[in-house]
Amino acid sequence: MSFSKHPIGWLVLASQESHKSILAKISAGLTAYGLDCAAEKTVISCGNVGLGLVHATEPSPLSTWSLYVDAKLLCLVEGVFYGNYGSYSPVPGKDPQLAFLVLSQFQKTGAKSFAGLNGAFCVVILNGKSSVLSTVWARR
Repeated sequence: MSFSKHPIGWLVLASQESHKSILAKISAGLTAYGLDCAAEKTVISCGNVGLGLVHATEPSPLSTWSLYVDAKLLCLVEGVFYGNYGSYSPVPGKDPQLAFLVLSQFQKTGAKSFAGLNGAFCVVILNGKSSVLSTVWARR
C-alpha cells in the first residue's frame, strides 16, 4: 500500500469573484499543493465560497472523509474517528452519511453538534445563502 494512493486534502476559498474564477483558483490551489494526484477531485462553490477536495484512490485504513452538498449548504468532515457519532459508526474511506448527519445536528444544536465526534478531525460547514463559514479542528 503506497502513501501516494491515500492523499486526502482540501482547500476553502472565500472571494467576491465570479463562480468560474473561484473554481479555477481552487483547482490551481490543489495542484500547487500537490493534491491533484488522487483519482477523484471535487471542486465546487456555494455562494462566494469555493471548496476543493481530493479523494484517495483507495481508502486509508484509518482516515474517513465525507462530503454533503446541496443548493444552499456544504459540509465536509475529515479525520480519524475513535467511536460512533450517536448511533452511527463512521466508515473508513469515503463515508456516504457522516457529513449529512453532522450538518443536520449542527442545524439543530450549533457547535454542540461536534461534541459527539471522537478522534482527530476537522469539519467545514458553509451556508451559501448567508455566506457563513463554520470550521472546527479537534483532537479528543
